[in-house]
Amino acid sequence: MTGFQVVHSIGGGTGSGMACLLLEKIKEEYPDRIISNFTVIPSPKVSDTVVEPYNATMAISSLIETSDETYTIDNEALHDICYR
Repeated sequence: MTGFQVVHSIGGGTGSGMACLLLEKIKEEYPDRIISNFTVIPSPKVSDTVVEPYNATMAISSLIETSDETYTIDNEALHDICYR
C-alpha cells in the first residue's frame, strides 16, 4: 500500500488554500492511505506579504486534520542555504 506526498508552501493563498483542499479530497477518496506533506512555513525575514502569517495559521488547522505526517520546513533556513 502506498501513500500520498504533497509539497507546498502555506504563505500564499494557492499553497495554503488549494493544497489543504487537495489534501481533504484525497483523504475523503482514499481514507486508508497515509498522507504526508512537506510544508514550507513563511518567515518574516524573507516575506513580502503581510497576510502570510494569517494564511499559515488557517492552513495549520486543516493540515492537522487531514494529513498523517507533516514535515515543516523553515523558509528562512532555505533562503540562507540558497545564498551561501
